[in-house]
Amino acid sequence: QYLKGYRGAMLLVSHDRAFLDELCTRIFALSNGRLRIYSGNYSSYLEQEQALQEQQRKAYEQQEKEKEKLQAFINKFGAGTRASQAQSRKKQLERMESIAPPRPVREQHFRLSAAQRASRQVLDLEKLGKRLGERQLFAAFSSKVYHGDRVAILGANGAGKSTLLKILYGEIVPDQGEVRWSPGIRIGYFSQHLDRLDERATVVEELLRESELTVEEARSLLARFQLRGDVAEQRVSALSGGQRNRLTLAKLVASPVHVLLLDEPTNHLDIPGRQALEEALQAFGGTVLFVTHDRYLVKKVATRIWSLENGLIQEYDDYEHFLQLGLRRVRENLHPTGRDRSREDAERRLMRQKQREAKQREAER
Repeated sequence: QYLKGYRGAMLLVSHDRAFLDELCTRIFALSNGRLRIYSGNYSSYLEQEQALQEQQRKAYEQQEKEKEKLQAFINKFGAGTRASQAQSRKKQLERMESIAPPRPVREQHFRLSAAQRASRQVLDLEKLGKRLGERQLFAAFSSKVYHGDRVAILGANGAGKSTLLKILYGEIVPDQGEVRWSPGIRIGYFSQHLDRLDERATVVEELLRESELTVEEARSLLARFQLRGDVAEQRVSALSGGQRNRLTLAKLVASPVHVLLLDEPTNHLDIPGRQALEEALQAFGGTVLFVTHDRYLVKKVATRIWSLENGLIQEYDDYEHFLQLGLRRVRENLHPTGRDRSREDAERRLMRQKQREAKQREAER
């Protein structure tokens, strides 16, 4: 909002696509050693780039056909009665300014493998609460999570999002309430601090440490995460933040699970990496609970929202519902009107829970 009101010029570098959409009027795109300039915001740039690539592809293919046609004429009549015409075609071919082939795009693709489905209900939270010193992070939160849910956990820095994820994983004990996972559930956990890696191991060794892959399979998987060649033999301690992120994601891919708990998974990832992660999460056959500030990721992936607001966890049906009601609810909590808001919020959660359970029962019929 501040930058929107700024009257000067701005030059900014960012992987935050929602931020670019809100602010930018031109895009300078660096790719394969070239700089191209586009008018409009990030979404407009994507459309223009796609149209340009398609236009260049068609022009290149048409020119290649024309070259083949000219060369075939030259080969056929180069030494016959039509040699002069063949020579003319040869000069035409030599003068032709070649159209470059479409730029190759180094796309990143990977698939998160889900373990065989264990049960319809995955998680049951009952009156969950946690304090940090004198501050209540959240209280009396009850909810159920079902197979296939993708829950985005939102809130300001310090609100308790990572703490909630660690409680779900069992690293931190809640002050009140219970966390009940369904029997047999296998969980994969991604820490935003990328601190679950053995710094002394090589990249290949770290991937093999908790998987049943062969060395060749491990190298193939690492290559899909842009960890090729010499990088695969480096010590984990020598990796950049982005490389450590991709290695951690590769470890999740190597071990099929029912549930993914992801804490800021797009940190250190560039835009192609974020797009690859979005596609993988959309295709994942299990359940996902993730903490993020990446609005594009939330919009693309989330089917439910848990928002930490003023010591409570509020539930929203989806991101649009959160955008419509979230800010208003925050303002109301900052300026209470004397109503028993905790009781009202609990009643709303109970009503939404009953509605979800009814939908689940209807879907199974």
